[in-house]
Amino acid sequence: MRKDAAENRKALVEAATSLIAQMGPEVSLRTIAKEAEVGVATASRHFPTKDDLYRAVLENIIDKMRAIVDKHVPRLPGAPEATWRCAITEMVDNGFPAVGQEFLPVFAPHMGQEERNILIEKVKALYGPLLTEAKKYGLCPGDLDVPDFHFGIITLSRPLPTIAEEVFARSRGWLVDVFIDGLRAQAEGSQSNHSQSTIV
Repeated sequence: MRKDAAENRKALVEAATSLIAQMGPEVSLRTIAKEAEVGVATASRHFPTKDDLYRAVLENIIDKMRAIVDKHVPRLPGAPEATWRCAITEMVDNGFPAVGQEFLPVFAPHMGQEERNILIEKVKALYGPLLTEAKKYGLCPGDLDVPDFHFGIITLSRPLPTIAEEVFARSRGWLVDVFIDGLRAQAEGSQSNHSQSTIV
């Protein structure tokens, strides 16, 4: 792919990711092309169908989330709690998981079982290293699985209507703290129960 073609494709995917978050999965290709500053014909060449675009956006979201995980996992041993909190906050602030959930109900019926399985494995591989390290330091319960953690991140990152975002601007940070502290409390509770059962 030529450099200019690759840049156009990247611009389209970034624009689609942003606009789906703002307007939902039914945003038109024309609107996406305008945001990306490319022609509709160019957009159609890169993404002949909406499903092709959704696949590219999904890969983009996974890549961005992986970059966050890859950045923070090496830092966990030096400052476990601060790094864990920073990683989750960054995931939520970026809102990428919620974007994926916006169009998955529309896109999923067009996915074959093999494609769904591949997606599930990618999500597991994405969060796996972070959860493994967090469990070592008692930051989350040992039985926390990827789907539950992913659901928590999706819920926290889901955008609110504009007016609500203005009114509750500080509340999202508070909810993130509740989520993180709750995982820590569950981990401590599990360790306490294990210690008591060992004594008995």
